[in-house]
Formats: sequence, C-alpha cells, structure tokens
Amino acid sequence: MRALPGEVLGSVNILLINHYAGSRQHGMEYRPFYLSREWQRMGHRVQIVAASWSHLRRQSPQLNGSATEADVEGVPFLWLKTPKYNGNGTRRVFNMLWFVGQLYRNANRFSNGSKPDVVIASSTYPADNLPTRFIARLCGA
Repeated sequence: MRALPGEVLGSVNILLINHYAGSRQHGMEYRPFYLSREWQRMGHRVQIVAASWSHLRRQSPQLNGSATEADVEGVPFLWLKTPKYNGNGTRRVFNMLWFVGQLYRNANRFSNGSKPDVVIASSTYPADNLPTRFIARLCGA
C-alpha cells in the first residue's frame, strides 16, 4: 500500500544527525528543528543529535556530561559535547572530528533505546556519513 502525499501510514522513529542543528532558542541552523517539528505533527517520533558547540549559535546548550538529552520546544535533542573553536581553522576541524568520534562512542545508546527506523545525516560536511551508516546498521534502520 502506498501513501498519498501528506498521508501517514504509520509512525516512524527518525534520528536526525546534524552537527550544527539549533533552534529558535539557540540560533542557527534552523532546518533540522523545523523539519523535526513537522515530522512530529505528522505523527512521527524524532530525535536530533547535534554538537554542543557551533560558531553559528547565539546560545550554546546547557550540558551535563559528555552527552545531554534535552527537550527544546517539544523537540528531543541529544547534545554531544564538543570543544570550542573560533573561525575556520584547525580547531574547527578538530571539533568536527570530535563530533564524529562522539557519534561512534554513543552508537549503542541509539540501539539500546527506542531504535530509529530511519537515520539521517544532515550536515554540511561528509565526515558524519560513516558513523551515521554505522548507527543505522547497528539499529537495523
């Protein structure tokens, strides 16, 4: 059976990985936040995984350890602790690599919890595609 445009056949558990994801509270980048809200309105479950530090945000999230779950206006986030940086230098590259490592270190968290049906890598650089694929395979997504 195929769904018509806008029709939902069943609830899907979505894991959206975006290093720079933000919200109205935190600032840029907004697309993951608004997509997640729309998917939730359609009846799907969503969690965003993002880095704790981004040069795009006006406010960084409050952290409690290396991985902190938070509800941001009804959208579940998992903030992975990453080092601070300024500009486009080597510290930013280190921040990206640290985030990728954090994805691998937290992979079992996704397979032991509410397993995602779909895992989406939605970042501005391709390095997070490998851990996203690893998480998807681990979860059977």
